[in-house]
Amino acid sequence: MKKKWHSSDFRRATKRALYAESTVPKRRRWIQKTLGGLFIFWLLSQAITPWTGLHKWERALPEFESKLADEKLQDANAWIIGSSTVLHHIIPNQLDSATKAHHLKWYNFGVQRSAPPESFYLAHELIDSPEANELKVLVFELQPEELLAWEDVSNLRNTAQLNLIESQRRIRYLPWQAPNKFHQNLEQSRILAWGWVQHVVAFLRPAKHMQNREKPMNRSSEKGFIELKESDWRTGRLASSHSKWANAKDSLMNHQVFIAQDFDYRKTLPDPTINWDCDGRVKPILGQMEILLNKCEKNGIQCIFHFQNLWDTNGCIYYSAIEKWGNHHVLESMGYAGNEALYHKGDRYDETHLLRSGAKKFTKILGESLNLILNDTNKKEE
Repeated sequence: MKKKWHSSDFRRATKRALYAESTVPKRRRWIQKTLGGLFIFWLLSQAITPWTGLHKWERALPEFESKLADEKLQDANAWIIGSSTVLHHIIPNQLDSATKAHHLKWYNFGVQRSAPPESFYLAHELIDSPEANELKVLVFELQPEELLAWEDVSNLRNTAQLNLIESQRRIRYLPWQAPNKFHQNLEQSRILAWGWVQHVVAFLRPAKHMQNREKPMNRSSEKGFIELKESDWRTGRLASSHSKWANAKDSLMNHQVFIAQDFDYRKTLPDPTINWDCDGRVKPILGQMEILLNKCEKNGIQCIFHFQNLWDTNGCIYYSAIEKWGNHHVLESMGYAGNEALYHKGDRYDETHLLRSGAKKFTKILGESLNLILNDTNKKEE
């Protein structure tokens, strides 16, 4: 029998008796509220963070910012983008003379520890900048993607690239098909996920991020080129590698020669990548190369990919790139033949970085290779 409510009943009734009880379990309601709160916080972050400009590349990399502000950049119509092996190896003034017939003025956009996907982001940032209006040639140094470390997870330089779409892309393109890489990929996924969280919450503590920025190196007057000297004292990786080199120059140089000669030998094989670990690790880089190449062509810029060091999967990437685009867009200096001058102990700061004497030799060889490509381009245009 249906209960009849009287006024006195309402005073005694509990809230639960007056309203229909929700059929949604408490745990699910809590999850829904939590997700809703997180979504609102994410929207807030999307609105506030761009306004602060915290994740702009100029702020994340003071070294990059200082190069954009360099007055000598205004006169350049050819850029070289890469890591420390561009920063310390390529002398723009010397390259100007080498490519004088093509009316090119070069600028060195080497940034320390700049590896994919960061280097690709910097390249796109540069092409979109007003400074690129007169750009004719872009040389892009290729390296494999560098593994992320927990120590860098909240670094402004690292989080600058980690929006949600980029985090998903990098997780999706981890070498899941590569043998014995599952646990490494899982760890990289965790770092990427937490790095994205740091990106989202960065606007809550901008002062801390700005204090932890890497300080730019003292700029030289040589259009972005920074000379390494034997007496230079460095920190981090360069300090460690320099010490290692000083204690074992002969064996380390012999090792570099062996690697370079092995690369030359592989060119003669039906499968030059035999016994290399290439599975699942080439496609992500090739995809980014293609996007950059298409963007350059759209803007009337000649894009040339340069392979300087035979690190990790770089050989795999090179052979796939040369097959896809040919010599018109791809060049390398990883072999020994023709590059013998680069293998002198006195020209090296460590196993893979050159002193000025080595940089002069390297720039000369690079200039000759670039001229071959540029001459071929001019013939095709005629």
